[in-house]
Amino acid sequence: MANRKQLIRLLAITEKLRNSKEASFDEISDYLKRKSEITGDDLNITLRTFQRDIKDIYSIFDVEIKCNSYHKYYIQYDGSDEMQPRMFEAFDILHALKITNDLSLYIHPEKHGGGTENIYGFIHAIKKQIVIKITHKKFWDAEPNKRNVEPYGLKEFRGRWYLIAKDKNSNTIKTFGLDRIHDIELTKEKFSLPEDFNVKTLFKSCFGIVMPEKNEKPEKIILSFSPLKGNFIKSLPLHESQQVIIDNEKECRVQLFIYITHDFVRELLAHSEELEVISPKSLKNKLNQIYKSALNTEK
Repeated sequence: MANRKQLIRLLAITEKLRNSKEASFDEISDYLKRKSEITGDDLNITLRTFQRDIKDIYSIFDVEIKCNSYHKYYIQYDGSDEMQPRMFEAFDILHALKITNDLSLYIHPEKHGGGTENIYGFIHAIKKQIVIKITHKKFWDAEPNKRNVEPYGLKEFRGRWYLIAKDKNSNTIKTFGLDRIHDIELTKEKFSLPEDFNVKTLFKSCFGIVMPEKNEKPEKIILSFSPLKGNFIKSLPLHESQQVIIDNEKECRVQLFIYITHDFVRELLAHSEELEVISPKSLKNKLNQIYKSALNTEK
């Protein structure tokens, strides 16, 4: 197990290679010297120690560092691994936390949903295709329910993690917030994952974690935002299908191809002051009805 100083050194090495794309041992060594001044730790290393660090980085972080014919070191990226960018993001946060002693003075993290303490158990059950028994409590239920489910995958949305699983009772695929699962038990029953199942494909046209009704189809949606709001929408798209079709001093107009689920409607309500729904008309009518209901509510 890496100690604190070694962990900071390993993170610093990956940071250097991510920023420089490639670097010689001398360049990496100079970078570690400068890092030592920031962290207060002695991060200086010999070439032999560096070779051990390369193995440890692969063992701990699953990041492979290679050396080319010019004796330059670089990270071997796997283009098919969609988790790699997120993993490096986690490295940056971990590195910052490791070099900061009194976090409360400088860092104010957002409170996340929690529930990740059981994530390794879920991953194990998913990979081994083991039916699990969970104790799950919905926000609107007074008491928790025990369910036997076939765990298919995990999905994150806005700081919360969700289990994607087939409920054995209803025989339907559902999402369960990990923060709402209070107990997990592995059973001796196995299951076979459907050959055509893919978590990314399942939610490809969904806004968040709410899946559409059986006969629903995704729709082309055109939204117009104010130029200022458009800057935010462009930097953090509402959905992966988002395309900017007009961008000028009057408006930022985008097009999406997505299911109109209630969580997507709630998201649009949050932008309503600087938003105009161009199409479809059914979505515009739905928002108008919500506005009218809100205005007519008697206190």
